[in-house]
Amino acid sequence: MDRAGPLGNARVRFAPDNEFGANGDGAEVMFTLLKQPSMSDEQFAADAAWVERILPPLNRSWNPQTTHQTTGKTMANKGNDRRIDYIEFNVTDIAASKAFYGNAFGWTFTDYGPEYCEFADGRLTGGFTTFGPVRSGGPLVIIYADDLEGAQARVEAAGGKILKPVFTFPGGRRFHFADPDGYELAVWSSE
Repeated sequence: MDRAGPLGNARVRFAPDNEFGANGDGAEVMFTLLKQPSMSDEQFAADAAWVERILPPLNRSWNPQTTHQTTGKTMANKGNDRRIDYIEFNVTDIAASKAFYGNAFGWTFTDYGPEYCEFADGRLTGGFTTFGPVRSGGPLVIIYADDLEGAQARVEAAGGKILKPVFTFPGGRRFHFADPDGYELAVWSSE
């Protein structure tokens, strides 16, 4: 895969499946940005900005993804079992939220209909929705699980309280729970 950068092209190549962990099931890739002794702070900042711009599309092209059943658009990456995957804000006006976060932070957006919009901040994705009331306590943190029922059993065994049992939505299934301090979180799966 080639990408053009400020100082030329960068080429990324992967080894074929092998016994060292490179396989079709996924592998972790880490980029390290080094400042060369001859680089100015401005050149290094330009390189860092370029890397931040290309990582989200590279990540999307390398990871298996879930497709929205209605729109056919990509929703999220798999391979993140039991990790924070998504943050969801209940808002009163999606257009106003897009304008605010786009102008304030440069986020980009993908609309999934009039009641849902996904945002990307360059590292993490989340959503704006009008499906529920605005939460004064903040956004809904959503964790991905390969095995939704197993995750629910672990949440309950750890002392969590199920607030909304497993339900389906266009991208998969999820449930909501309260942790021991009362924070509401959700767990979703594409399965």
